Amino acid sequence: MAQKKTSLRHAAGAEMRRALVTPRFPAAAVMVTVLWYLNARRFNESEDVLYIVINTWGRSIVTLLEMVIAAFPYATAFSEDFEHYLLRYCALRESAWQYTIAKMIACFLSGFAVIFVGENLFFLEELHRLPLVAANSLAAENFSGMNIFGSLLPAHAVSYIELQFLLDSLLVASLTCLALALSAWVRYRYGTFVLPFLIYFILLDVLGSAAIPKYLDITSYFLVFNSQSMTGPAGSVQLVCALMLSFVIVLLSGLLLHYKMKREL
Repeated sequence: MAQKKTSLRHAAGAEMRRALVTPRFPAAAVMVTVLWYLNARRFNESEDVLYIVINTWGRSIVTLLEMVIAAFPYATAFSEDFEHYLLRYCALRESAWQYTIAKMIACFLSGFAVIFVGENLFFLEELHRLPLVAANSLAAENFSGMNIFGSLLPAHAVSYIELQFLLDSLLVASLTCLALALSAWVRYRYGTFVLPFLIYFILLDVLGSAAIPKYLDITSYFLVFNSQSMTGPAGSVQLVCALMLSFVIVLLSGLLLHYKMKREL
């Protein structure tokens, strides 16, 4: 008698527990906080937290290093299943699509949570030292017209910062899903940690310097995640395209992982 397949809800729940109920998750979130804290020390003479957050984004490699950290809790999950001969057991318990979707959900949410929680811990720590926005803040004045969320400054500085944290977390989480998918093809498990970093570098730096048609240039969409979007209606279009790009990366990651899962079985 064939074994009854588990539901997608149960499969996703099991993978979420595997991703979040582990010492690696809080460790990674703390690593993100420490990363921001160390990079922000260059701006110790800052007048407010807004200045520190914006400059730590724009004048450091924080986002690149976050991609390495976000892969730590879960991006090696497929490699671990393969190394411990669990793939066939998983195939008996759930379909290939259930396996893939559950993996993508857990990877995306864990990567997102690691970055979002870590950045907010840093944000709260800085609020104990400095005001959110100083009187006559130069940061609020200089950045109020520089991206689509600039109109929120200075009155809604918390919303401005949280929206950028949200976008940063989305970018890193989507690339973490791609790292999970590619880890199915790269047998060296710990190489998975640097895959998001390398992917982002190739997409942003290599494509950015290549002679490609403007309509194929996706590098401008990545700038949205780093607080460098356009303003007005053009900024809104750029934001929508950036969100769609993040979705496409996750979708392609799922297709890659599903294809490899079927091949391994």
